[in-house]
Amino acid sequence: MIVGATIGIMIIYEHRLDIVLLITNKVAKY
Repeated sequence: MIVGATIGIMIIYEHRLDIVLLITNKVAKY
């Protein structure tokens, strides 16, 4: 169950990674 949860979190991170990078870039510009 722990492994499944970890994989699920990693998948979510992969999908949200682009969004996080975009937000980080916008914040970094300021």
